[in-house]
Amino acid sequence: MQNSLENKITSYQLLCILTGTAVGIGLISLPNEVTQIAKQNGWISVIIGGVYPLYLVYIACILQKKFPDKNILQLSRQFLGTFLGNFLNLIFMSNFVLYTTAVASGLTILLTTFIMYFMVPVRLLIFIVFLGAISSYSGLKPLASINELIFIFTIVVSLISLVALGKGKLINVLPIFDLNTKLLLRGSIESCFSYGGTEIIFLFYPLLSDKENFRSCALKGVLFIVILYSSLTFLTVYYCGIDLVKKSFWAVLIAAKSIEIPIINNFRFIFMFLWSIVNFKTISNNYFASVFILQDLFKRSSIKKLSVIIYPLIILISSTYLNEESRRTFLKFIIPKYTLFNIAYLTIVCCMALIKKDGLNEKK
Repeated sequence: MQNSLENKITSYQLLCILTGTAVGIGLISLPNEVTQIAKQNGWISVIIGGVYPLYLVYIACILQKKFPDKNILQLSRQFLGTFLGNFLNLIFMSNFVLYTTAVASGLTILLTTFIMYFMVPVRLLIFIVFLGAISSYSGLKPLASINELIFIFTIVVSLISLVALGKGKLINVLPIFDLNTKLLLRGSIESCFSYGGTEIIFLFYPLLSDKENFRSCALKGVLFIVILYSSLTFLTVYYCGIDLVKKSFWAVLIAAKSIEIPIINNFRFIFMFLWSIVNFKTISNNYFASVFILQDLFKRSSIKKLSVIIYPLIILISSTYLNEESRRTFLKFIIPKYTLFNIAYLTIVCCMALIKKDGLNEKK
């Protein structure tokens, strides 16, 4: 995709895309994952896990400053050679394919369990992925506008969740800090999937119309995600207690059920509806990122064409784990490996960039 005017987005839109890609179905199950290890201090592990997206933003700021017009895909080929660079870019792309399929299957399981239990899961999955494909087909600017709108939904859902503070018990989160460092760090690893998707900033920072605001917006986006994740984890443990959290697949929904609003009989239904919209943009963003990288590899193919081509593949992969237990087992196995790859891949490219001339002065 060329860095032309029609493809430009603002830093605020990138912030919305960043949060929109990272905040997904993983947040619903995050308290369950971290409390298994860090117990009542799981929310602290989530904060520690925030080092990962902050590190990615740090690297992105370095690359954006030295090579403002080249994304990670172009820099990878420049520093590592065409063959190795494209090979690593392909692995990087599979990262977004994983996020797309994991969120699509997770949302399908959630909806067929609590709301649309009368539907065949595969049919619902086909529809969910179709919405993501349509958004990707539309292009970056329409996708950015969708993220701006749904970002408001994310804030609304987050603020409504604060109501649970009035119904919890302080004893559920006590004693605070009564856990060894090793367990806190192990718990932080479990939050990696929920932070996954932050890597998308490496694709789009050359397309900013106001590049001088990149660092500020990227940091604000990551801080919003860390605060959202840690606070929702804290609220869930505060309301439910660690024993109930451990026994439930989606403890956040238990806390949501406690919220009472006049006229509304079942707030959990409203919460899940709003959260489904939030997850829709997560699928759309990761779907588009996958297509964006493919288009970089196969330049003769358009974004629209590739959005259609990979649609059956995304459905096929998503349908292989339409069971929540097997889905989580698979993600626990594969996510740490992708996280290590992302850290190594992005760090190597960053180090290579640091010893090279600035992209602005290369031709002089």
